[in-house]
Amino acid sequence: MVHALHASVRFLVLFGAACFHPAQVTPKAVGTPATATTTSGPPPSTSSSVPVAASRTSCPPPEIVFNGSLLQTDSSTAQQFGNVYEVRFMGLFGGVTKKRACKIKCVNGVWLGPLCAVESEAGDGGRFHSVLKPCPLPPMKPHLVVHHEGRPLTVTGLSQMAHESVLSFRCTQLGRYKFVGNATVRCLNGQWSAAMPSCLETSQQSNLSVQVPPTILYSVEKGEYGVSEEGELVVYPETNVYLYCLYQRFSGNPQWAWTSQRDYAKGWILSADEKQWRYELLIYKAKEHDSGTYTCTTPRGQTNEIHVRVRDVTCPPIEGYGDENRVTSDHGNQMHSKAKFACMEGYNLVGSEEVVCSPSGRWSDKAPHCVVIQCPAIPTTGHLKMSTHNRTYGIRVHFSCPSNYRLLGPPFVTCWKNESWSDTPPTCEPIRCRSPLPPAHGRVLYGGRQYPGDSVHYTCNAGYVLIGESVSVCQANGTWSNNLPKCKPACEFPGQPAHARVVPSKFHYDIGELVTVACNAGFRLLGSAQLRCSRDGHWSHPLPHCRRLVLHK
Repeated sequence: MVHALHASVRFLVLFGAACFHPAQVTPKAVGTPATATTTSGPPPSTSSSVPVAASRTSCPPPEIVFNGSLLQTDSSTAQQFGNVYEVRFMGLFGGVTKKRACKIKCVNGVWLGPLCAVESEAGDGGRFHSVLKPCPLPPMKPHLVVHHEGRPLTVTGLSQMAHESVLSFRCTQLGRYKFVGNATVRCLNGQWSAAMPSCLETSQQSNLSVQVPPTILYSVEKGEYGVSEEGELVVYPETNVYLYCLYQRFSGNPQWAWTSQRDYAKGWILSADEKQWRYELLIYKAKEHDSGTYTCTTPRGQTNEIHVRVRDVTCPPIEGYGDENRVTSDHGNQMHSKAKFACMEGYNLVGSEEVVCSPSGRWSDKAPHCVVIQCPAIPTTGHLKMSTHNRTYGIRVHFSCPSNYRLLGPPFVTCWKNESWSDTPPTCEPIRCRSPLPPAHGRVLYGGRQYPGDSVHYTCNAGYVLIGESVSVCQANGTWSNNLPKCKPACEFPGQPAHARVVPSKFHYDIGELVTVACNAGFRLLGSAQLRCSRDGHWSHPLPHCRRLVLHK
């Protein structure tokens, strides 16, 4: 078991460990996975309060938790730890991304630690410090207000506060509830310095019952006032403060007591409708020495008190006045003064838009800062080219694609103020012509590719003639170079008989067109001298032929 400086704890080994020996020994892995190293000579120095010198009493192998399980050790591991005085490892703090270099030390036969490196503003170079536990926050009692570092704290069932955190408490309405307990508590290594306070109901909530603490009301004249996080009534000097203890006059006179050295006027007020239940104390033209506790005690022994602080409240200068991108509008730095913030065009405000100077002399929140508005990075996938990688507010990014690719989407996008692009960025897709279709009564011939430079060939069935271009090429814009041709019904050249002429002579003939076949001199025609192109693309008669004339003697 590893013993912490303030408690006995088990500690998670996350990314392996290294053993340090006072003399050269065979390395032995600690944990799984782990890497072990050895050193010779004196042990390395440490800034913690743990003794540096190696103990003469060896320590047993430490109990190590890995992935939620306690690792078992054997006798060989125990022997290796006989001369080990320090084990270093990476510790896990609140998430896998939050890691610290940590170590445990063998002192007088006991493992002390863990000690973990902490980067502090003091610039101590990440020296090792003891790891102290956070404190859980229990459910708060009714009418209790909690502050942490000057800001209201919302308590949930899973809330924890870090070591050295200080909480301030007060009741929701000063004087209307009796505050019982400590106004501040501090977290000390997993334990709160005191029990959480509570707020008790007083006479105002109980129909002026004499069996409960009296209600204390107050009013302030001629000056600003407020209630601090610790439940103090804070007033400026020279103000008049009236404190009223609510009690039934016929049940006796309550008593005022105070911690200051000054005497104050007190008694039942003269107002006819309130003189039977308001017992008053007046702090006239309050001075700083009037600060203190004012307690009202009833004849039944019930008490309630109110803490008064007389001071000229001023808050410190607002941080970040050198931020040239932030615009600050403030109205002084006295109690209840406000400061408002905005950012220059192209920047977003991170933090509160307004802070108020509280009665405690602190601003209600940290001053905000301005960060440049940026849209998400555009993925540089495929062949997409961008005019710029700048993605700040107002920038316009233009897109293009290389040869034989075309843009699928908008040609540009603009970064808007809400940190989003004006449109979905485009992509580049290969340029491809549409699949070629064969003409009616014809065919298309190609190799199955339709990219720029590829060509197709068109032909017509028998009895049809091609009207248009027989070849078309896929162009860089994704279109074919020529329109789809047509296959028109027609008759082909019927042929030319020997010793004859065909008039007219051409490659194709329209439907209904006639051709005449005439034999040369000395030959006679056998068959029809005229052929007509029929609707089915065939000639009306077979091609005639010419026979030589035979002369009889």
